[in-house]
Amino acid sequence: MSPRAEHERIVSAAIKDGRVLPARRGHWLQALQANPEQAERLLACLAPGLPPEDPWVV
Repeated sequence: MSPRAEHERIVSAAIKDGRVLPARRGHWLQALQANPEQAERLLACLAPGLPPEDPWVV
């Protein structure tokens, strides 16, 4: 699997389980490209369950 495909998979999984908002997809893809190890650790530390598309969370 290419690095880009792996990054897409990681971010999609984080969105699916509510760790990040879909609107932040681009940010996380850039973070994974810039520093994959650090971004993966940070995503792994986020708690699941964020309401999707919550207008009060930025």
